[in-house]
Amino acid sequence: MTKACRANWKYINGYVWRRMRIYSDVGIWTLIEDNKLAENLISNIIDQGWAVVEKPLKSDGFHLRSIKRIIINDKLGYYDRDITLFHELVHIFYGDKVKDEIVVEWIARKIRAHPQILRQAIRKFGLEEKIYDKPSYQAFSVYECNLDRQLEFDFAKGYFERFKVTIMDGMYSKVKKL
Repeated sequence: MTKACRANWKYINGYVWRRMRIYSDVGIWTLIEDNKLAENLISNIIDQGWAVVEKPLKSDGFHLRSIKRIIINDKLGYYDRDITLFHELVHIFYGDKVKDEIVVEWIARKIRAHPQILRQAIRKFGLEEKIYDKPSYQAFSVYECNLDRQLEFDFAKGYFERFKVTIMDGMYSKVKKL
């Protein structure tokens, strides 16, 4: 059973880096560095008959190898649901090779951050798509990304005009009036 790791990324990342030598033989970078392998993992799991079931749980989720099910708490928000899904996928891939839940969480978060892998997992398992951060925006946005125009989200309508701010190359800069 998995209770999602509620630690922040800085803690998890530091924890894993301090233990990197322990896991060097296991190949914890395998799924992170090879997007195609991660995509194939998802396809293979689907082809083997695995499915996701959302239902009320006391934990965030778990998987049952005997019936090929990933059970996820239906009360989780979309981000936590997706992290839990990837957490269980990492358990399925590595089996008993990686038992440390924080390391599993680290791998899961790294993989989920790839938009194409996130898109494939959510769509293949038939889960609802939701935009909640940059990878999910890149995975599920219906808009083409045009770097020559200002991107404005619904929750920030009028913000850029009101405060005379523009975002270019990921940096904030004040717009000068001439």
